[in-house]
Amino acid sequence: MKLNREQYVAAHHMDGPMLVLAGPGSGKTHLLVERIRMMIEESHILPENILVITFSQKAARQMQARFLRSVEGRSYPVTFGTFHAVFYHILQEFDPKINRLITQEEQRTFLRKAVRSSAPANDLYYSDDDEDTVLGLISSYKNFGEEEFLKRGPGKDMTIRELDDLHKVYENYNRIVRDEHLIDFDDMILLCREVLYRHEYFLRRWQERFCYFLVDEFQDINEGQYDVLRLLAGDRMNVFAVGDDDQSIYGFRGARPELMKKFLHQYIGCKQVTLTMNYRCCANVIGAADTVIRHNTDRIDRPMQHPAASDSKGIVKIINTESTDVQAAFVCDMIERLRKEEGYRLKDIAVLYRSDHCAKLFVKMAEKRGIAIRRNKENTEKKAPDMLNVMTAHASKGLEFACVFIIGLQEGLFPHHKNLSGIGAEEERRLMYVAMTRARQRLYMITVSTGHGKRPSRFAADASEDLRYISDRLWVRRV
Repeated sequence: MKLNREQYVAAHHMDGPMLVLAGPGSGKTHLLVERIRMMIEESHILPENILVITFSQKAARQMQARFLRSVEGRSYPVTFGTFHAVFYHILQEFDPKINRLITQEEQRTFLRKAVRSSAPANDLYYSDDDEDTVLGLISSYKNFGEEEFLKRGPGKDMTIRELDDLHKVYENYNRIVRDEHLIDFDDMILLCREVLYRHEYFLRRWQERFCYFLVDEFQDINEGQYDVLRLLAGDRMNVFAVGDDDQSIYGFRGARPELMKKFLHQYIGCKQVTLTMNYRCCANVIGAADTVIRHNTDRIDRPMQHPAASDSKGIVKIINTESTDVQAAFVCDMIERLRKEEGYRLKDIAVLYRSDHCAKLFVKMAEKRGIAIRRNKENTEKKAPDMLNVMTAHASKGLEFACVFIIGLQEGLFPHHKNLSGIGAEEERRLMYVAMTRARQRLYMITVSTGHGKRPSRFAADASEDLRYISDRLWVRRV
């Protein structure tokens, strides 16, 4: 596949900092792979001096595999790794006695212990459903520090009771981790930053080892990772950062999309390229998603385009239902219709939601009707029988499907009741944008709007602002 004009400009940028704004379906992985190949084969940069950083082992493996295919298996020792792996390697080289990193399962186990020891059994502050959020708050607290956490981090939107609860859990969690002689990911980042700050000779060794840095999903970076990356890049500043601030959905883990703006200003002479072409989504999905995300104010504005060569408009529908059981029945009916009348397979379809309890009734009804369901993101990689994908909007990041249903579009559910204003509301809108842009051909947005003061989500209303992009709006009642 050839590079388009914007991809070509970015791929041929070799020295100095560059920020690439890469929206959904814009071919960023293709760009990164081609740039690495050009660096080695055309600019004769030593492959061992190139470090490619991603946010997950899966992404690192996939990018490395694509790169090897692009160079037809030639042996180029480029390093592909996660922040996690790179930082841990730095610490291990500095001091082989550095404690073992905590595993994800250990982290969750220790959090549950910390919660239980922080409150009476009949008054637990957090439930198991809150684990990711609480771990994210602990991460933010460590990376921001207490003052900044309260001033400009998640703490500024929390009540006194919520802050007090978090502080108790935070102290107990850290005590349990220390007692086990372990460190978590955030401890590792902070320790790595401290080592590089204080030991210049050691920093120089790493700066000589890696001269070029390519960072994927840059919108997910936190302050500590940003600082370590800047130290490693040194005066060369050869950082090629690729990301999309509109897809920053991990604020609860300490991610700060505003660091993309900081990168532009702090890295002197930084170039910027925007990949505006969306090769994934049909025109109607692009239009509706763009209408939703434009309501955010703290973002780098840019257009999103549909390839002129494609005449597929696709389908976007907003469906108002009067209850959750009607919503579940409608989605099941539509899935059966898509299979029987349109020829879609279950694996081509995804049902996305904001939090787990939104999906319980739908899953129960789908299983009763004999619809085979795959519930988590990891299983989408495995070879399995034809199954419907049901997952949270967060878990859908990086995936795509021919048809997408977004359910539970109700104020207080999506957006979540804890994030109805301020920074949280902007992240909820970015999460909605991610969910919408998983759809290639058909997007169905399902609201529940009646009973007990229920109101349709603001996102459904925003998506329908420009009716040129909406093919239909329906109201579904109980029969």
